[in-house]
Amino acid sequence: MIQARIRLENLALQEQRGAAERRALELREMATRAELRALHAQVQPHFLFNALNALSYLTEVDPKAAQRFTERLADMLRYTVQASERPAVLLSDEVGFVEDYLGVARERYEGDLRFAYHGPPELLSATVPPLLLQPLVENSLKHGFSAERRALSLALDAVTSDGWLTLTFTDDGCNGNHGVRGLGVGLDNLEQRIRQFGGAEASVQSGPGGAGGFRVVMRWKQNGQAAGAA
Repeated sequence: MIQARIRLENLALQEQRGAAERRALELREMATRAELRALHAQVQPHFLFNALNALSYLTEVDPKAAQRFTERLADMLRYTVQASERPAVLLSDEVGFVEDYLGVARERYEGDLRFAYHGPPELLSATVPPLLLQPLVENSLKHGFSAERRALSLALDAVTSDGWLTLTFTDDGCNGNHGVRGLGVGLDNLEQRIRQFGGAEASVQSGPGGAGGFRVVMRWKQNGQAAGAA
């Protein structure tokens, strides 16, 4: 009888311990989601403010361009709302977002803005943090676009090796700030989000590109995280 009672008490303790561990895991996941939402919130208001200013201007000077702008902007806003509620998205989603973003930016900047993806087609199905590329595109337009040249090319290179995914984002723009250009707070934000997604060993490095312009290299271990449903 005593041994049976001890076994029952041990089982009860194990169940309580298991329940406590599950609850702790849930709380950690909730904290991670809350932190990611806070980081997203640092990005979205700035982007939305600029987009609405551009739309207001186009409505006055070119209604047809404003209509095209509105359609692109609607796609972008739909994606930002959906992506902010998902722990991961497909790289192809991010590439599509950049194309929509530049479609809007062409109306605003009145320049030749180009974007190209270089990498194996299968890596477009890799999962990445939501809204990963948006601050990089903004940075390129802000610091790399020249009113004299009126052209800017952006590129994303994707490679994988030994389970590590490396994404290299580059532009061929001019270097502001006397040849020194960076992401400032945006880079800290990006690093936090990538480490939340890819673990403590994930890294972000930025600096001048090989042929001028700017380059950001993001690297993390792929863990098979699934993208959320749209």
